[in-house]
Amino acid sequence: MRHLPGLLLFACFGCHSDKGDSSVSQKATSPISTSSVDEKPPPEPPIVRDTSDSLVFSWAHPEKGYATGSRVQDVPPCCRKDVVIADLTRSPLERQAHRYVMIADLSEPKGDGSYPVVVLSRYQFKDTDLSDTGPNTNDGVIVYTTVWCGFCTKLKRWLDQRGVRYQAKDIEKDPKAGMELQAKLRKSGLQAGGVPVTDIKGTLIQGFAKARLQKALEKAGL
Repeated sequence: MRHLPGLLLFACFGCHSDKGDSSVSQKATSPISTSSVDEKPPPEPPIVRDTSDSLVFSWAHPEKGYATGSRVQDVPPCCRKDVVIADLTRSPLERQAHRYVMIADLSEPKGDGSYPVVVLSRYQFKDTDLSDTGPNTNDGVIVYTTVWCGFCTKLKRWLDQRGVRYQAKDIEKDPKAGMELQAKLRKSGLQAGGVPVTDIKGTLIQGFAKARLQKALEKAGL
């Protein structure tokens, strides 16, 4: 099986301005290992069919990079061999997303119309595997922040003064927002460098970089 794209792990978050823009993310160099005498058995994989509507599919396109979709038909034919799936009918805890990754082969259905799915340990990958967070779509402005970040406060005040509507997501109070941000950074080839991070219709701006923010807002027609 091919190694899947790496996922940046936020060991800690800092608060930064427009200095020290991000560089290309670094991949893990060795497998992660763990042991526990009280580990639960692996979760049962979901049944994947062409009609499934409660799953999120994640794949790596050789030219376009990381992408997600909600139906089998969304996955390009060239990317159907190793597709990470997340069952939205179960919580991340129920599907043990921190420990296991579910990979489907969507190249050809079985006799009953379903597709083969295997449940693998996340720790066996040389490169930490894809996140289990769902689609990364956005048609407005999202500011990823923390309550203690001074530059986050300045950035939000700056947006307020310009009448820009936005959604603020605290990555410490909302773990899902933190994972969402990780996935977006990885998809954009950026390294985790702290908050604020502003998503302007899919364009990520790290730090309180006024010129870059203004340019992205103008480009987005906001």
